[in-house]
Amino acid sequence: MIDTDLNGAFWCARAAARQMLPAGGGSIVNIGSIASETGLAGRRPTTTAKAGLSGMTRTLALEWAERGIRVNTVAPGWTRTEMVQTGFDTGTRRKPHSPAGIPLQRLAEPTENRRSRRFLASDEASYLTGQVIVVDGGFTINGNSP
Repeated sequence: MIDTDLNGAFWCARAAARQMLPAGGGSIVNIGSIASETGLAGRRPTTTAKAGLSGMTRTLALEWAERGIRVNTVAPGWTRTEMVQTGFDTGTRRKPHSPAGIPLQRLAEPTENRRSRRFLASDEASYLTGQVIVVDGGFTINGNSP
């Protein structure tokens, strides 16, 4: 997990930055997870890798800002995908305690995460760098979850 989710993201960011430098900059958007913001029982490797990705995002943002490269992360929460549904069905993933666990009372649609990534990559986010944008319907801030 660490090699793929953390080291892989670093090598991709480094390669992208090399391409962006001649153009005067650009935007790198990493894909994180709510695992960087909260503990997920039984998911130590994922939680560790995604927390590292958040730290790497902030550090690269500082190091590359003067070269015009913005670095941010989208950290999606529970999203309605085939992989997530299969995990729920087989019991390999625990369902969030919805509706109590997710204040918006539903899983995200893949398009909602895509819009967040598109926003961070766009000129509309030209003054955002080093941010981890959590797209989770309020799951990580919900102190009332069972």
